Amino acid sequence: MDILQSSVVDMVQYLQAHAAWAYLVLFLGSFLDALVGVGFFVYGELFFLPGAILAGTGVLDIWLVTLVLMAGGGIGDSLSFLIGARYGEKLFNRQGRLFSRKTYERGREFFHKHGVKGVFFARLLGPLSWVTPFFAGTARVPYRRFIVYNLCGVVVGIGEFIIVGYVFGRHYAAVLSFLQDYVAAIVFVVVFALIVYYTIKKRFPDALNGVRERWRHERKLVSRGLFKYATYYMVLFVLLYVGFLYVVLYIDVDFDERAQAQTPIAPFGTLSDIRNDTAFIAYSEPSDRHAVQPVNVVVVTSGSLKTLFESKGWVEDVIFSRQQLTPSALIRLWEQHTPPVSDLYVNGWPQNSAFQNQTGSSFRRLHIRFWKIGWLKHTDATVYVGSVSYDQGIDIAPYGHFFVPLHAVAPDTDKARDQIRTLFSGDPALRSATYEPWGEPRAKSWDDEEYYTDGRVLVLRLVDRTGDQRARPRQRT
Repeated sequence: MDILQSSVVDMVQYLQAHAAWAYLVLFLGSFLDALVGVGFFVYGELFFLPGAILAGTGVLDIWLVTLVLMAGGGIGDSLSFLIGARYGEKLFNRQGRLFSRKTYERGREFFHKHGVKGVFFARLLGPLSWVTPFFAGTARVPYRRFIVYNLCGVVVGIGEFIIVGYVFGRHYAAVLSFLQDYVAAIVFVVVFALIVYYTIKKRFPDALNGVRERWRHERKLVSRGLFKYATYYMVLFVLLYVGFLYVVLYIDVDFDERAQAQTPIAPFGTLSDIRNDTAFIAYSEPSDRHAVQPVNVVVVTSGSLKTLFESKGWVEDVIFSRQQLTPSALIRLWEQHTPPVSDLYVNGWPQNSAFQNQTGSSFRRLHIRFWKIGWLKHTDATVYVGSVSYDQGIDIAPYGHFFVPLHAVAPDTDKARDQIRTLFSGDPALRSATYEPWGEPRAKSWDDEEYYTDGRVLVLRLVDRTGDQRARPRQRT
């Protein structure tokens, strides 16, 4: 698995560095993998997975990747078929272990017994896919019938790698690491199961024959039973999952006492002091295990954030850990396209408030979380740090020690940050808007898991909507 993982990583890096040639390389890799003789030395997985991974991270186009991989596999299989039809029988007339008349007859018997369905299933069985098109041509299988089943096999056989690579593209290293850790156990279980099966088949053939006969005579009854119980357990699983989901998100909201506490604030002599005392990254947990998005906005104001954002048509978000939502309240929030937000943590503390723009969608929205971290001594204005991002759909992620559907953050967080500047551009409450290099740059690359940024922070100085720059009385904690 070390070789597989390193080979996949090397191929991903190569394709990213040579993106202009990536589609041609993927086509040739898929073609050579399907070509009889050559396919033994060229492994298609090293092209299928990297191509889909780069499509999953946005470097390549998923439709073009799918097209070139399947075209290469289909053309390679067809060429192998034609080689078998032209030279296969002559080759098997020679005396030898591999290319013997006995092997030829076995190939013909295989297609006589299983028909061209074997072409489809061979595409799913690894090494058999390297030689089956060649044997099909040698056995004089009609090409029209061959190509139909072969293309179906190509779509399913290559498609499974494309789906896995595309879906787990951002986490492929973790998937490969899992396989590396447990591949020995998986192989052991499979080999052990095969040994048990063939032992029973050899020593107790009547037992297996009895199962086969019962299946032939009671196939419909057994199928209905399997479908019935599979449906039953699937519905039960969904109900249990929804129940756990409701408990985690809407009832057991006190899993972290910090969510109910006030973020500690402190005085700052200058804005530059914030850089030294604040982590400009928002984490998924207080223990700083997983960086979700950058802290990319600082607001210095004597006014109310709620008033400032509501004047722009934004609404204040409900936060999971602050309210116990009833099902009807939850449904109402989704109908209003203002679903609740989860907690993120800066310096170990959850946000104080969050706001979102009105997009008419519950899945796509621009929203910002704020942490009140202190005040400036010389102006007595409150200092907030914010993390703005754009939600572009739903992702399954850990939350409260449970996997739940949460909004997926668009990786270009700088674009979301710049939209906040545009939002307040020309506003009478805006005194200044500058970009400061306080955060950590994070370059865009093929293995982006969450976000990328230039590391700059938008610093907004805003006054009260009434124009009063004096601070309102507040309790300093």
